[in-house]
Amino acid sequence: MSGVGGAPQRVTVEVRFPERGFAAWDQRALFLNAGDAFANRNGESFTLALSRFGATKTYDLQTDPVLDDAGRDAYVRRHWRDVFYATFDIQLSPSGKKITIENAAVRLLGNPETRNLTTMSGLHALLADTTPSGFVQHYRASCSGRRGRQGREGGVAGAPEPGRGLLPGEGVNIEDVAVCADVEVAPDADIELVQAKIWFAIETYLNPAVPLYTLQELMDAGDQPDAIFNGPPLKNGSSGPGTERG
Repeated sequence: MSGVGGAPQRVTVEVRFPERGFAAWDQRALFLNAGDAFANRNGESFTLALSRFGATKTYDLQTDPVLDDAGRDAYVRRHWRDVFYATFDIQLSPSGKKITIENAAVRLLGNPETRNLTTMSGLHALLADTTPSGFVQHYRASCSGRRGRQGREGGVAGAPEPGRGLLPGEGVNIEDVAVCADVEVAPDADIELVQAKIWFAIETYLNPAVPLYTLQELMDAGDQPDAIFNGPPLKNGSSGPGTERG
């Protein structure tokens, strides 16, 4: 998009699809196995509709009868810093089978001028893009690649080395977390440092690091060598059975 004087303005749209966002348990397999439809080959194709979009999981900005186009644009700009939720409806042809991906989290990033130029119709066109560079096609390609990697890892696990093996991984579902707090600080406090320490404490609590120990530390704690070396070697110490002490 172009701003004042025709200078280009950039908006970043981030879409996170939840791992368990499909409306029915069998739709994920259908989504991944419909390669011909998503590639528009062998007489198969698909259509994509943005069936719901709003700043909550139950509100649809597109069908709100109170708002006109200008009102919808104002809603997007008013909630610019919030998380939007998008639901996608996919229909495969000629089978007519339907796939629904619910509540994908959408974030908009850009400067104030970009925000004032963003419209709901422009977002709709971007999110409902059916080309390989569109969000849904890119998400499907990512899922297919991950499934392929898991299959190869599963094959390695079928003939593991003694005591070792690889198991297919499963993605962790993404949930939005909000933190609200009133913080009292001294008049001479470094506000940015205080904020950084708060974010670091929250990050450490939600995603704690795996503690690593030296061989001597583990032996001093009473761990036996066969337990310490039961696992792949690490570059910076060992997690070993001492991990529980973290």
